[in-house]
Amino acid sequence: MSRITTTLDETQRKLIDSALPLSGATSINSFVAEAALDKARALIEAEKRLYPNEEQAQRFFEALENPPEPNDYLKDALKQYLGSDA
Repeated sequence: MSRITTTLDETQRKLIDSALPLSGATSINSFVAEAALDKARALIEAEKRLYPNEEQAQRFFEALENPPEPNDYLKDALKQYLGSDA
């Protein structure tokens, strides 16, 4: 187990105290720990979406360098966008 210490001003403490019964947490320590873990998980997931792994990055750049031929759906969309004369 590790200990984390923080200081809250009166307004912050009152806000957390108000949320505590709504969260199901049994103590302010468990509430703060769970909130910190939730935030950490969200940041890590966001990072994974922004920066893909090596295989995903390689596939992305391969598709940029060697794009597939346009399919009928894309051709029709282009015609609609440009007008029927395209």
